[in-house]
Amino acid sequence: MKPRLKNLFIFCVPRTGSTLMQRILMTHSKISSVAEPNILLPLVFATKLKGVLANYSHWVTYYGIRDIINNLPNKQEDYFKFVREFADKIYNGVSDISDGYFLDKTARYYFIIPEIVKIFPDAKFIFLFRNPVQVYASILLSWSKNRFYLSQKDRFYVDLMEGLDLVSQGYEMLKEKSVAIQYEQFVEDPEKQVRYIMNYLDLKYEDQMLDEFSKQDLKGGNIDPTGIKMYKKVEVETLEKWKTVFNSRYRKLVLKNYICNLDNHTLSIQGYDKASILQEIEQLETKGNHRLIRDVIDYNKTKFRNKFNRLAYE
Repeated sequence: MKPRLKNLFIFCVPRTGSTLMQRILMTHSKISSVAEPNILLPLVFATKLKGVLANYSHWVTYYGIRDIINNLPNKQEDYFKFVREFADKIYNGVSDISDGYFLDKTARYYFIIPEIVKIFPDAKFIFLFRNPVQVYASILLSWSKNRFYLSQKDRFYVDLMEGLDLVSQGYEMLKEKSVAIQYEQFVEDPEKQVRYIMNYLDLKYEDQMLDEFSKQDLKGGNIDPTGIKMYKKVEVETLEKWKTVFNSRYRKLVLKNYICNLDNHTLSIQGYDKASILQEIEQLETKGNHRLIRDVIDYNKTKFRNKFNRLAYE
């Protein structure tokens, strides 16, 4: 029986470059990973009354699970212990190494950072931040063909607003036992940042990490197809792509309003300054928008649907 792997998590919102980081890290001989496992979300949300919309009536299930937990000798402590045992068996079962780390890179784990820390108190945690203007642009380009209207399954407003806050709160809680990486610094000097992460993990930097990451098979369909297909090397050009998305006066206004509504403290924790971001947006050159009507309809329809979805999940 192979020894249990150590646990490594990346906490971030979607579209922060986490798939790139995942592929680079799993190129290391002591780090294994698989797509985006998501395994902990249903196990933790089973203990929450709100936040789940399901055919089986989640509130009935919640009270049943609560009764089970309350009858355990150590209640939630025992439940989390059993969750860890289950998750570790899954991680070890899909891993192709017998010694080192299993990396779980699931973007919406930001919802359950405090619970993950209780389940895996000895784990290592990487927080990955990215300028929110870049995140917003990447969401539109990757998930909606550069339109403001997304399909019903994509709750991207939660990522853009609530997700940013929760990631920052998680880092404040864990900053003494974790590392924080800004995407911008990561792509500008990837070797320096990867060496920094390796030092945190007590692993030796391996030369092939930045040369062979594009060969990594994430072994699953729940992956970022854009990054897998487009990026065979770390490219600093991605930092400017947002300017091609918010290139009309209406889109510039939408972006400006979004940044204005973000919490100053949330941004400062991640190393960003709201005033500087707004100044950069203000200086952005725009052109006429021949799709203005479509943008207005898409944006407001998505905004309305997001409010409806939030009510449904409460």
